[in-house]
Amino acid sequence: MQNKVLITGGSGFIGFHLAKHLAENNYKVTICGNRLKAEKDTEIKKFLKETNSEFINIDLTEKNQFEKLNTDYDQVYHFAAICGTKYFYTMPETILRNNILSTINLLDWVKDSGIKDIFFSSSAEVYGGTIQKFGWKVPTAEDVPVCIDDMQNPRYSYGGSKIAEELLFLNYGKKYGLRPRIARYHNIYGERMGSDHVVAEFCQRVCDKINPFPIFGGELTRSFIYVD
Repeated sequence: MQNKVLITGGSGFIGFHLAKHLAENNYKVTICGNRLKAEKDTEIKKFLKETNSEFINIDLTEKNQFEKLNTDYDQVYHFAAICGTKYFYTMPETILRNNILSTINLLDWVKDSGIKDIFFSSSAEVYGGTIQKFGWKVPTAEDVPVCIDDMQNPRYSYGGSKIAEELLFLNYGKKYGLRPRIARYHNIYGERMGSDHVVAEFCQRVCDKINPFPIFGGELTRSFIYVD
């Protein structure tokens, strides 16, 4: 029997790479998210045409929108989120609202649907404050305490939302017998990542032959992970 999966935010960078990988391995893939974005993306349009996949337009912040979805999925992958450093500073309240509300609505739908296997796309941002404040060693274990470095800094709107969402996944899982999985990514790069990323920006400065060449955060340790 063919496994059926739902990917929220499946038209985004990482979510779409996952959608392609699962479709290539004979999964029936449903992507849900913003249709306006998907309709402008020729690669997604080609993917939907050539594979046994579908796209459902849904606003995850609206609970009644989940009526558009079936409940016969074997797995749910939650990638939908507002991300990007420039947005952390310009719309922190929207990031917190949309990311957390989307996750609450999704989990409320999942717990009543009979679906058990759920995956949350988190971020290494959740323990960035711990490393800054307490000097935790790098590489950093998953079980270190997490903290927000500065509550007044809108930079932590994204990391704060991910902390709240991890708590939601774990505690919904315990109460309703779900099987949550959480991944905390570092800097992922690869095709379709766009230009607002440290690797892309670094390469652009090379192409622009900027001299002297600026190195931002040169005293920091970073992890770069190719998207596959």
